Amino acid sequence: WCHFVPARFGLRGTIATTKQAVTSRADAANMKIRVGGGLMHEIANAMGVNALLKPAPELYELLSGNVVDGTLGPAEMIVSFKLEKVLKHMTRLPGGLYNTSFAVLISDERFNKLSKQDQDAMLSLSGERLARRIGADWDKSEKLADEVMRTNNIQVVTASPAFIKEIRERIDPLEQKWIKEATGKGVEPAKALAELREEIKKVAAGK
Repeated sequence: WCHFVPARFGLRGTIATTKQAVTSRADAANMKIRVGGGLMHEIANAMGVNALLKPAPELYELLSGNVVDGTLGPAEMIVSFKLEKVLKHMTRLPGGLYNTSFAVLISDERFNKLSKQDQDAMLSLSGERLARRIGADWDKSEKLADEVMRTNNIQVVTASPAFIKEIRERIDPLEQKWIKEATGKGVEPAKALAELREEIKKVAAGK
């Protein structure tokens, strides 16, 4: 496989709700929260959340109809899915409750059928260059979401150290599980994770 877009950072998960802010794990456990698949679902389960696995385009209907009390997702979802009238609270965690990375892939077979000129054009516009461009656009969407939340009086709180500790204790086993599964597959998982976190810090600092 050819990876045209490597990791992209910036999709920082929050907890957004309709009736009250989530300031502890107990708060989250008492609500029905919409989640997406993959890591988001695993984290919700680890936290003991009453999670409903549904696609993001159904968010407005789920929230406005009181089917769920909130959702996990990035702040920009408020703009993308027009949720400013149904969401009232957002809890942010430093660095995000989770971060999601994306990749655009093409098979070797298909890539090799392209002309050398087309291959070079695709490669010159992708990789880190495209990842940074998409990340910058995502950051703009996040800033717009901040504006929309202020205009619509959506209350934003930052998770307390005690709440962060609760979450960390619950999700640390997921990290250790991944390290164990990745060991012996051609990478040093613990080292790779440490390097990833350092890279995220650099990007966040504008380096």
